[in-house]
Amino acid sequence: MKLYAKCPKCKSEISFTKWVSDRIEFKKSNGEYISLTCKNCNKKTKFHIVNIEAKENKIAHFIALSVLLIGTSLLLIFLWDFLFLTINIYTIAGLLSILVVPSIIFGIITKNERKRVRLFNYS
Repeated sequence: MKLYAKCPKCKSEISFTKWVSDRIEFKKSNGEYISLTCKNCNKKTKFHIVNIEAKENKIAHFIALSVLLIGTSLLLIFLWDFLFLTINIYTIAGLLSILVVPSIIFGIITKNERKRVRLFNYS
């Protein structure tokens, strides 16, 4: 997840990535304060963990969207012949229900990312 702090001098966002789930874990690994350097004004500042907030990572959303688009299209390509060769409506319904799997994976990834951000920001 991406973590952000606001530079006190130029008010720009300083972003960094840490693999933590909440502020308690962040405090255990980095301590009460963390030193960050602003890329805009090059000022080094110590930030308290209360002044750091999390935002959703765009990479996780990109991976989830890729799984959805590529997975659905690949499943359609592989199942296309079976859909038209079968006559039984239940078989067709079963094959079409397999197409829901990429959207379930998409939902799980985005929900977990939102949950991690919410947990960090409200702990």
